Parts: sequence; structure tokens; C-alpha cells
Amino acid sequence: MIIGELKQKKNKVITPLTVFNNVYVVKMFLNFIADKYQLDRVDVKLKQPKYSKKWHITEEDVEQLLKYQPKTQLETDVLDIIRINKTIGLRISEILKVEPENIKEFSDYTEIRFIEEKKSRERTVIITDEQARKIIGDRLLENKFWNITDYFIFDKLIKKIAKEQFGEETVKIYKVNSIKSGYEDLKKCDIISSHAFRRYAAERNISKYGIDVARTMGGWSDFQVITRHYSDFMDKEDLKDKLLGKKQN
Repeated sequence: MIIGELKQKKNKVITPLTVFNNVYVVKMFLNFIADKYQLDRVDVKLKQPKYSKKWHITEEDVEQLLKYQPKTQLETDVLDIIRINKTIGLRISEILKVEPENIKEFSDYTEIRFIEEKKSRERTVIITDEQARKIIGDRLLENKFWNITDYFIFDKLIKKIAKEQFGEETVKIYKVNSIKSGYEDLKKCDIISSHAFRRYAAERNISKYGIDVARTMGGWSDFQVITRHYSDFMDKEDLKDKLLGKKQN
């Protein structure tokens, strides 16, 4: 058993980002020692490593997931959260903390006020999508939103739903590691998470409304974060419509 564990650790793939973070920590520690004993400091400048690509879920994938017939109230919650968040791009922890008293409905839009998870600051988002507004309105009548308590439950349920809807379907993802970098075939049901819909909403909102609206809706503090981690190349259908001058919905 111990030998098996050692072999498993030996074959563990270490990403360049892990190496980068550990080297930085070591250099900072060395400089701490250098300052303490009045020695020369080491240069802490490091070259940013390449990142593995994330799965940018497609519109077809989202629609396939939403065809799932929920068997429990928790699964219904998951699907309704997807229907709302695919147009906004909030963090799942932020959506799960939405409170009825922080929602205002108007004739043509809905406001949701909430505290951002990472920055502990208040922000308001505007929702114009009719399907999302109807879900919110129906939940308001019940004066209760979600039965899901945290994102671990959400991620567990979305993987279960994806397993039933996608089966063994795979997608090629570019992975960067210390041994070999290249495309890997990964199961959609294994790599899906709540963040897939945050990336999806960012891409759609950039295409439809521009990066300023997408950044405001998702709550990113600067352009670098959203362009590096959340926006990929424009979807081919959106690109085609733009080039052909077609009006988007």
C-alpha cells in the first residue's frame, strides 16, 4: 500500500504554475533571511508561466443541460440557477446568497443587490432576460430562493446532471504541465463546474454588449482578469454574424 502511494506521488504531474508559486515563496523566504543577516537579496522577478485552457462551454452544451428533467427540488434549483446566471456571470457563491428583500422588479428589468464574495463590497446587477426574470419573480412569490447551501453541492449536482446529458462526450482542452503540454480529451461531465457558466456569460456579454458591460455584470475589477481568464476568442457563430453584419438577438 505504501509503495503504491509512493508510485502515485512519483507520477504526479506538476504544473508550471505550481512551480512558479513555490519558487516565489522560496525566494521571498531567502530574502527574509538575507534581511535578517544583512546579506544580498535575490531577485524575485519571475516569468509568468503559461496557463492551461479552461473549458469554454458552448451554447449547444448549455441547451443540452437545460433539457434535463429534474428529479428533485435541488436539481430544479441547479437548472434555474443556470438559466439566470448564463446571462449574468456571477460567482455561484454570490447567487446562492441572493435575498428576496434585495430584489426590485420593474416593468422591463429586475435589480439584484448583493455583496461581492471576494471584495466584500455592495453591487447591483440589472437583469433584462425574460426567462431569468420570470424565475426570479416566481421565487419571490415563495419568499425563498435556493435550497442549495453552498457551491460544493451545486458542483456535485451539475456533474451528475452533465453525466446523464453528456454521457461519455469529451472535449479537447490544452493542458500545460511539467512533462508534456498539449491537447487532452477530457469528459465534459468531469470538467464542468459552476465557473463554466461564469465564463459562458462573460463571452456572450462581450459579444452582445461589449467588454465594459460584461465586466460590470460579472464584477471583475480590471480588464486584464476578464480577458485572460474568462473571455476566449469570439464564438464562431457570433463572429460570423458580426462579419456578415447580422443583427444579434
